Amino acid sequence: ALQTTSDIVRASKNTSVVVLNVLMPTLASAIGSTNEKIRHKAAKTLGALCCEVDSVYLVQNLSHCVKHSGPRNKPTLIEHLSQLVPGVYSRKQQLVNKYVVPVAFSMLNEKSSGVRMASQKLVVSLHKSMGTQLLHIADQHLGTSLQNKLHDMLTSDL
Repeated sequence: ALQTTSDIVRASKNTSVVVLNVLMPTLASAIGSTNEKIRHKAAKTLGALCCEVDSVYLVQNLSHCVKHSGPRNKPTLIEHLSQLVPGVYSRKQQLVNKYVVPVAFSMLNEKSSGVRMASQKLVVSLHKSMGTQLLHIADQHLGTSLQNKLHDMLTSDL
């Protein structure tokens, strides 16, 4: 079913947006599967979705899935989200500010090393796109310790 879904996404491109509210959480759940084949096919389908569908349509759903996912599927989802940031920010800054930035901030305290590494890539992607605006938003919404963690993520090597 995941292979067929991937093929359908490639064929239907942006018309896939009508099913994103159902498809994205299903893929996110499958990415967290303990079955390696299912996890691989789901990740491949998500990749096809991110390549074929306009990233502006994906940001809200993918951000929601990242926020509500477990540690097994978060790194893959975060990686895809971080790749969408530059293209979306250049066209619809408010989407990134409303959906992606809060998700990135919520992951500053993550314990899982895989999630932390993916979160760092997301924060760096946000900073490259937003510049100092990310730091200004952090000043307004984060406490000192989280601001320090954000700064550490931005200054350390990936």
